[in-house]
Amino acid sequence: MPATHHIICVHGIGTHSKTWVDDKDAEGDEKQSFAELFQEKWDEYPQLKNKSFKLHSICYDDEINKIFQLWQDYAKQLKDQLKTSPLLAAQAAWFNDAVDEAVKAKGESNFGYTHLMDLLLFAGSPTLQKRLVTYAGNQVIKLIQQYAKDDDISILGHSMGCAMTHKVVQALYNEGVETQPGKFETIQGDFRFVNVTLVANTSYSLSRDQKKFYLDRLVRPSSKAEDGCSYTWLNVNHQYDPVGRFMPFDCHADPAWLDPVVATAGDYLDIVPKQLTSKSIHALTHYFRDPGFHIPYFKALFGVKFSDKDIADAHAAFENLTPEGKFKGLVSHLEQIDLSDTSSLKTLFVALKDFYALIK
Repeated sequence: MPATHHIICVHGIGTHSKTWVDDKDAEGDEKQSFAELFQEKWDEYPQLKNKSFKLHSICYDDEINKIFQLWQDYAKQLKDQLKTSPLLAAQAAWFNDAVDEAVKAKGESNFGYTHLMDLLLFAGSPTLQKRLVTYAGNQVIKLIQQYAKDDDISILGHSMGCAMTHKVVQALYNEGVETQPGKFETIQGDFRFVNVTLVANTSYSLSRDQKKFYLDRLVRPSSKAEDGCSYTWLNVNHQYDPVGRFMPFDCHADPAWLDPVVATAGDYLDIVPKQLTSKSIHALTHYFRDPGFHIPYFKALFGVKFSDKDIADAHAAFENLTPEGKFKGLVSHLEQIDLSDTSSLKTLFVALKDFYALIK
């Protein structure tokens, strides 16, 4: 039996179960689970036949729900801490009103509760962010401890899950994650991910200290074990997805961030999908269906090669799913969403509300 490649999947904004990779994608009109789509694409390439993988769901949405069950205890704390956030302070009054409106929608399946509040809790309160990072980090470190001795491990974050992934990995390679009261565990020096992939990447936009973001020399790919957390790295943002377009991750902002050996080997890639197969642009399944993403992803994780014909055939089949003109009107509206004001996260929240109104 070949070694199994374990892929740790960290969800984004919205409602997710503890086994969310196996659930039908709740974003828009997607009909498949991420696990079903992953297997479908896997089966299309014979070069993967002798490889083995297992997807693992990391869920922190249930912890967010626990916070809301004690909302009266946390609401004032969140509002007070909004005033100290560089990206939220300027619009603190607007966000306070947004919090109140979102709370009214608690338990309902709507943007205000499932999306706005997820982002506010993570970006607005360092106390609540630490709680969520600790919760997700415990799940990640358990998987590493269980499988790292014999198998390969990679991590994939989507949407807000990119910021969560970055924070979890940063903690694991620095101060550690609190696994028991007063006990912190790290993985520095003992383990490296094969690959880190961040889809609709919010790791920079949701960072509380953006001036120091690219100074982190551990949460990055590197040819040297002591200088990075992974061998390869994919940064994936769709051309029409406002989440990844707002204050996008840009490793070139600090030329020292990217190991030149990694860059030369093509082990770091910026991938920008442009085609649409549905209105659910932000959905992880929408991203992964595109061979412009899943082919380099399979290459990065499994070291397999794809011929020019393999790639051309995959893109031809994919283009048949995107009939010319079908989404022309939607694209026109998406191009008008203004993300130019980066002084406050209010820009992103307003853009997301407009975005989800468009794709309903």
